[in-house]
Amino acid sequence: MSNTINWGKIHGLSYSPETNLTGTAAAPSFSNTKSIELDGVDDFVILANTTQNFTDFSLSFWCIRGGGHYKSIVGANSSSEGGILKAIVIAGSQIKYQDSSTSWTSLTNNLSSTSWNHVLITYDSSSNTLKGYQDGSLITTINPDFSGQSTNAHSIRYIGARYGTGFFNDLIDEVALWDSVISIGDVWDGGGVPTNLASTNPVHWWRCGDGDTAPTLTDNGSGGINGTMTNFSTFSTDVPT
Repeated sequence: MSNTINWGKIHGLSYSPETNLTGTAAAPSFSNTKSIELDGVDDFVILANTTQNFTDFSLSFWCIRGGGHYKSIVGANSSSEGGILKAIVIAGSQIKYQDSSTSWTSLTNNLSSTSWNHVLITYDSSSNTLKGYQDGSLITTINPDFSGQSTNAHSIRYIGARYGTGFFNDLIDEVALWDSVISIGDVWDGGGVPTNLASTNPVHWWRCGDGDTAPTLTDNGSGGINGTMTNFSTFSTDVPT
C-alpha cells in the first residue's frame, strides 16, 4: 500500500501538473515564438481602422534592421495625418521620424541588421518631449516642431508601411501602443527578449504571430483594432532570444 498522500483527492480536487491547488487552471506562461517577415516590395499589415489620435503616447517594437532607406515600422493613412507616428522609419540604419521642419530626425543609434533590436518611443505633450530608447537605454530627447499641426493627432494605420510606400524589408515583432508615457522598465527587463505587456494595459498590442491565425494580427490591447497581413500569409519563427 502506498503512503503517498493525494492532496487533490483529500480536498476534492482533480489534480494535474497544469492545475493548482485551488482547482483552477494555472495561467499559461508567456512565450514569444513568432514574428512577421516583410519583403520590402509590397508586404504590409493594414489595420481595420486608424488608431485614435493620441495626445501622449508610447510605441514599443522589436525589429531587425533590413536594408534600404526610409523603410516603415509603422505609418499613417496619408502624408497629411498621423503626427509623429505618420512615419516611424529606418533610414541610415537608425529609427527616424519627420515633423513640421520636414527633416528626418534620428531617435536611436545604428540598429543591427543581424540581430534583434528593441525600440521604445515616448511623447509627453505637456512638455513637448519626444524620447527614443534603444535596447533599454535612452538615446535621444527632442522637442518636436508642430507648427501648423495639431499636437494630439498622432495615429497609425499600417505596420510595415506608410500611405502606400516605404515597405519594410525584414522582421518586426511585438508592436504595442499606449496612450501615456510609460517607463522603459515596463517593456525592457535587460534580458534582451520581449516581456508580457498585459499588466501595462496597452491600447494596442499586435504580437505578430503568437496567438494569431493568418491573415489576422489580433489586437491584444483594449483598442481592439486587428490587422490584416497583406501580400504575405505566413509567420516567421525567428524571434528575439
